This record gives sequence, structure tokens and C-alpha cells, in this order.
Amino acid sequence: MAYTALYREWRPQSFSEVVGQHHISRTLLNALKHDQVSHAYLFSGPRGTGKTTVAKLLAKAVNCLAAPGDRPCNACPACNSITAGVSVDVQEMDAASNRGIDEIRDLRDRVRYLPVEYRKKVYIIDEVHMLTEPAFNALLKTLEEPPKHVLFILATTEPHKLPATIVSRCQRFDFHRLDIKLITDRLQQVVQARGANVTPAALWTMAKASEGAMRDALSLLDQCLAMGAGVVDVGEVQGMLGQAGEDAFEDICRALVDRDLGRLVRRLEAITAAGQDWRQLTLGLSQYLRDILLVKLCGAEAPVDAHDPARLDVLGHFAQALPESQLYQALETLAGVEEAIRRTGRGRLLLELALIKLAAPVFPGEGVPVPPPEVAQDREVPKAPIPTGGTPPRETPPSVRPARDDLQCKWEAVMDRLKKSRQMSVHATLQPVRVAWGEDENLQLVYAREYDFHKSRMEQDAACHRVLEAALREVFGRPVTFKISGEEGMQAPAGSCDPKADPVVKLALELFDGEIIKGT
Repeated sequence: MAYTALYREWRPQSFSEVVGQHHISRTLLNALKHDQVSHAYLFSGPRGTGKTTVAKLLAKAVNCLAAPGDRPCNACPACNSITAGVSVDVQEMDAASNRGIDEIRDLRDRVRYLPVEYRKKVYIIDEVHMLTEPAFNALLKTLEEPPKHVLFILATTEPHKLPATIVSRCQRFDFHRLDIKLITDRLQQVVQARGANVTPAALWTMAKASEGAMRDALSLLDQCLAMGAGVVDVGEVQGMLGQAGEDAFEDICRALVDRDLGRLVRRLEAITAAGQDWRQLTLGLSQYLRDILLVKLCGAEAPVDAHDPARLDVLGHFAQALPESQLYQALETLAGVEEAIRRTGRGRLLLELALIKLAAPVFPGEGVPVPPPEVAQDREVPKAPIPTGGTPPRETPPSVRPARDDLQCKWEAVMDRLKKSRQMSVHATLQPVRVAWGEDENLQLVYAREYDFHKSRMEQDAACHRVLEAALREVFGRPVTFKISGEEGMQAPAGSCDPKADPVVKLALELFDGEIIKGT
């Protein structure tokens, strides 16, 4: 006897067996019970979520010989012949290979004939969005006013490609992706019925890899069971899918936390040796970092996959260790890498470069590494050259605040942090700012007169203050207080004087025969 694939063997034979589409099953059952079945239905949704299955159940129900409340009974000749696929009154048509106007004209001619065996002639048109425009036009009138003995069921994964004139003539039902737990429970039911031995973690991995499609999950289980006797564990499933295990993601995240390039490179070499798929690795790592971010934002109530309680503890550890801005940047970077891998296929190089940049001691966009404040004080600062024949400049007492050039560098790093962490509103509000140190060691944010709106918003919005304080603390390595002022209220920085009196400026003017141009 020929082998039947699991997704066909376990196809639901009644509306009560349909998983995860209760809103559709209930509506159709009520329509059958009250004899309110429409002449045309449109089933839309992702692949493997039950569109064709429900279409066949509806075809059985409208032709079932049992009482209306018991349909389909799966015992009468009508149900049996439709289940076996031998009923001449139920026609399945693939629009991808029958997409022209000639096929639709032929269909339009056939609908005029009465059913041969049962109550209704049912036409199930799969992937209906593949029909050509002339074919849709030919179908319009028939779909609007079909004979009473005809039922049309259109199925599509891309409803946005259908003409509005077609959609408006049908009752539309949207099928949803299935929850991982629902898929896992169904797989467990199949495994028990088959007497197989598959670990819960392996079933969860299959359910997750199916991306909400029950058919895909059953096909994966079918493939795993074909491996042979013994226990099917998560490692075998991941190997079959070309996926890295979560231990690889944990190792990469530890490298990001510790800025440990050696650990990162060793793990990537191990992944290369295992022959794992780079795009799958990128997608898996993105999902893992997303879960960390959700735990950081939502705590214990985070909507993450926690089939193993220990996993939630590990995610919580990384959520505390990794700053929010770094997680945002990592997710944004990996999204670009995944798209680039899809286009070019150069997975190893693209992912290695991205992860090394993320784990590097210098955060991308910060420029030269900035030492902590206590180290910066101990470092010897080179003295400015003394002009020939001039008087040595007066020594300036040491200060914990950076020099002006260093301050500008750090302010650019602050703005870059805000941009990378998607705080675009705060970034835009601070865009016109000039920064300087005040005498009281406060950072002055100075707005020109034409930016009064930005200044007012920054002064009044407490949320903007919190975001800026966090960014300043990350860049400067210590809390930094700031004051907001207009140009007229700006303090003169300590030690400021006529620029020409500065020895460095004076030397530059002499060497280059230059002049000072005041900015506006």
C-alpha cells in the first residue's frame, strides 16, 4: 500500500478538528445550521493554515445527506466520495496552471449543468490571485449570479492581488498563522498515535520552524520520523533544518556582552565547520536578540517562547547585561545582513563583519575610543607648541571635563546613540544644539533664537530629559547634568577669552596667514 504523508493522513475531517481557526469554523457551522450558505467564499491567509481543508469540509457539508446539525457526517456516500477525491460534483482547480481566459470560459460553460450525484456542484479554485485580468473579467458575472446549484470557494495567499470587484462578490474569511503551542500539541498527538519517541524540545523546534503553518510542521515531523528508530532530539531536528542551537546564540551574546572577539570568532568557525546555513543562523540570532529585548522591556511578562524555564533565566541575564541601544542596533544590523545574504549569498562574510563590529570595543559611530573619566585624568596631555619669540601660555589647572574638541566628539557620539536606538524625536529636537561646558560643570545646550520651538519642547518634556540623561551617561561613563539656554543666556566657558590670545590659534594664524571668521 502506498505511503500517505502525515499532513494528508491527519487532515481534519470535521470542523471540530480544525485547529486555530475557531472564528471561521463557528461562522460556517452556523451558516450550515440555518441554511444561510453563500454562493461564493474567499479564503485568504498564509500557506498551510487550513484554507483547502476547510474548503473541502464545506463541500462535504453542503452535500452531506445527514441532518444539518451533524454535517459533515463522514459516513454517507457523499462524504466518503468527497473525502476520497472521486466525486465529480466537487472540482478542484489550480489557478496557477489554469490561469487564462480559455480555462475560465470552459468553467463558465460547465457551471450551467446540474450536479450529477449530489445537491451542489462545488468549484474550489486555489491560488486564485494567479488568474489573468481577462480571466477575472470572464469570471465576474458568473461569480455574481451563479446558478443555485453552484458554490464557489476561492483560496489565495495574496488577497491584495485580487480585483476589488471579485472580493466584493464573496464572503471573505482570513486564516491566521497558528500559535506554536497549538502546533506542538498537535504534533504530540500525532507522535503518540504513531508510537514514536520525539522529545518535547524537538517538537517545539519543529513548530517554531513551521512559522505558523500546520502542514509545514507535519511535513517536518514526517521527515524526522523517516530518520529511523531511536529518540528524535532537538539536535537532529536542528541539523536537518541547518539551524544553530541556542548554545551558539548564548555564546555569541556572551561575546557581545564581554566585547570578546576571540570567543566570537571561535564560535563562528565552529558554525562554519558544522556546515550550518548562514541565513538561518542570522534569522535565529535575530529572534534570540528580539526575545532578550522583550524581556528587557517587559520583564517576566515578556511574550517570548519559554518552553524551558531555564531559557527565560538566560534571557533575563542577557537583558540585564546588554544595553537597550546595543540590542536595537544589533537587530537593525542583522535585518540588513539577512536581506543582503538573500541577495548575494555571501553569508559568512556578511555575518562575520556585522558581529565583529557589534562586539568591537568601540561602538560603531563613536569614532575614537573614549577612556573612562578616571583614566582620562591620568593620561598625559600633550602641550601646545610655543610660538617662537612669544610668551609661554599660562598653565591651565587640570579639569575633569573634556577639552572642546573631545566634547564635540562625545556629543556626536551621544547623537549617534539616540539615532541608533531610534529615539528620532529626541534626536530631531537636539539637532540644532551647540554644546559647551559651563563654569558649574554643567553641559550647556544652546539653541539659536530661530529654534525656540525645539528649545521649549526640550525644556518641558521630561521623557526627552530621561532619554538624553541615559545617552550622556553611556557615552561619558558618568552622570552628566545639563542646562538648556538660548544664545543670549549662554555662559562663557571657563578660561574662554579672545581667540587671538590662544597660542595655538595665534600660531595657526601666523603660519597660514589666516583670519578668524565668526560663525553665525
